[in-house]
Amino acid sequence: MKKLLLCALMAIMGLSFLSSCENDGGGMSKSELVGTWYFEYSYNTTPNYPTRYQYSTITFDSDKSGNYVFESTTGKYATASFTWKKSGNTVKCSGIMVSTTASECGEWNPTFTISGNKLVYGSREYYKR
Repeated sequence: MKKLLLCALMAIMGLSFLSSCENDGGGMSKSELVGTWYFEYSYNTTPNYPTRYQYSTITFDSDKSGNYVFESTTGKYATASFTWKKSGNTVKCSGIMVSTTASECGEWNPTFTISGNKLVYGSREYYKR
């Protein structure tokens, strides 16, 4: 009887390890999310001027912290430090953003949607390189 109970307990423990997989149904595991993601936007407001570019990167660290950097055509504009949580196909960030001139400071709480191999926030699509 003790062997039967021990076997049943070991089977239950084994199944619990299998169900604690990193991928929580969102199509991308947490370890696949960790790293730096890039966004590039090009625009031209005047036909006689060169195309301008805006860049942003978002880095998700394995300890569930992260960093966001937005660069405008004149250089770094704003940075944010945050914590993140993945649930299904969404990644919620919670932190503080500060502009490089320190003229703007405030909460930074975007929610990204995982869509295939990209992260989507509004009209911005971030890709991992």
